[in-house]
Amino acid sequence: MLKIVIGLILLLTPFLLIIRFEDKRKSFFYTLSFLIGFHLLVAIVTQFLGIFNYWVVIFINLILYAGILIKNDWKKLMLNIKLIKIDWIFVFVLIILFIELFSVHFNYSGKIAGINGVTEVKNMQYTYPYYSDEWSAVSFIKYSIESGKLPFANPLWHNGYFPNPEFAFHSFLSELFLLLDLLGRTQ
Repeated sequence: MLKIVIGLILLLTPFLLIIRFEDKRKSFFYTLSFLIGFHLLVAIVTQFLGIFNYWVVIFINLILYAGILIKNDWKKLMLNIKLIKIDWIFVFVLIILFIELFSVHFNYSGKIAGINGVTEVKNMQYTYPYYSDEWSAVSFIKYSIESGKLPFANPLWHNGYFPNPEFAFHSFLSELFLLLDLLGRTQ
């Protein structure tokens, strides 16, 4: 749980730079684009060099965190915090989305198609991915985290070579999973 909190703080800190721009909407997208590019670059470079592990990723993110804290205008931030208006409709939509997406895997009631045909279920819990591409993505992510390498091996078949055209996506996700400790691995 502590690793998740640390990871979230490190992930969300770059959004403090939004106050340095006049147009807040554009600056949000600029910051988000920078954040995605930064984490993609960190993931690919560290996996290419074979040094991809929790402590290396945390160290690189701490350098970014320190730079952002130094560059931040704290007086302007405190003034802007007082002017924040919460969009309650957006918050309500997010809550509904969370409940609906949560109910797909937990507490699902309805018809399902299985190997024996269509079955009616009540309060079913299924925490695993539904589709094969989700299983392969999780296996590539797990391979990258465990080996510290780019996901060019097929972890579902004896780690043989696999020309993975989506390696950047899997590298990026493995970096986020590692930073937030979503696989529950302790290192």
